[in-house]
Amino acid sequence: MRPEEGLQELLQQVLQELNFGSVILTLQDGRVLQVEKREVFRLPCPVAKAAQASPDTVQVVRRILTGLGALAYGRMELKVQGGKVTQVETTAKLRGCDWQGMDGDGI
Repeated sequence: MRPEEGLQELLQQVLQELNFGSVILTLQDGRVLQVEKREVFRLPCPVAKAAQASPDTVQVVRRILTGLGALAYGRMELKVQGGKVTQVETTAKLRGCDWQGMDGDGI
């Protein structure tokens, strides 16, 4: 199975289960290689909610997958508060070989 197969279902499940924390997607060659989940527990601990994909979660995941299409190397971090994605941070990495011929032999 290729890494991106099942990514939509995995993201929906992780985001639905996560109340506070973040999810980090690491990409290389335009493919998601790693998914990290960091969960934060607020005191007092809220009651866990049922893991059912809401229409909002499905829509957010689709937008995330669209954003991943523009990223070849780097990472995308999804910040989650109160069970909702509140912020998306993208870090793009550019490989030095892509810069050949700009001003000599790269940077």
